[in-house]
Amino acid sequence: KKIEAIAKTDPDRIVRSNAIDVLGTTKDTVYKQLYLQDIHDSSYSVAGAALQALSAIDPQTAMSFVPELQKDARGRLKSTLFALTIDTKTDADFDEIYTNYAALPYGQEKGDQTFLMIRYLSNLQDTTHFNKLTDEIVKARDKFGATYPQYKDAVNRIFGNIIESKKSQLTTASNKAEIQAEVDYLQNKL
Repeated sequence: KKIEAIAKTDPDRIVRSNAIDVLGTTKDTVYKQLYLQDIHDSSYSVAGAALQALSAIDPQTAMSFVPELQKDARGRLKSTLFALTIDTKTDADFDEIYTNYAALPYGQEKGDQTFLMIRYLSNLQDTTHFNKLTDEIVKARDKFGATYPQYKDAVNRIFGNIIESKKSQLTTASNKAEIQAEVDYLQNKL
C-alpha cells in the first residue's frame, strides 16, 4: 500500500515511475486503473513506466494506446513504445532503426536495446540488412562482453536460438539460399 501511495501521489516523477515499476513487477491487475491513468501523465518517465506495467497484465490494451502515445513520446515512454512494437517492424523500417541503434553511445540504453535488436533481427528478410545489424550487435556484444562475460554469453545463446529457428525454416522456405547464408553468417559470429 505504501508503494501504491508513492506511485499515486509522490511529487517527484522519477520516484513515481520507480514505484510504478515496482508495482508492475507484481503483475497484479488491481493496479490496472492506476496504469491506465498514468499512461497519459505529462512525465514521459511516469507514462513509460505505466505503459510497461500495463503491457505486462493486459498487452492488448497497452498496444491499443500505441498510436496515440507515439505522437508525442520521448525518453522512457519512447523506449517503452519501441520495445512494445519491435516485433511489428520489418525491413521497411531498417534504415531508421539501424541508424538510431548504431548512434547510441555504449551505455545502459545500448545494452538494453541490443536485445531488442536481436528480436528485430529475426524479422529481417533482406540478407544485407540481417548482416549489417548482426555486425552492429556483435560490436555491442564484444564491447559489453569484455567487462561482463555473461552479457556476451546471453547474446550468443540468443544467436544460437535464431540459428536453430532459421535452420528449421530451411525445409519449407522458398528462399533457402538466403536463410542458409544468414545461418552461416551468424555461426561465424559466435
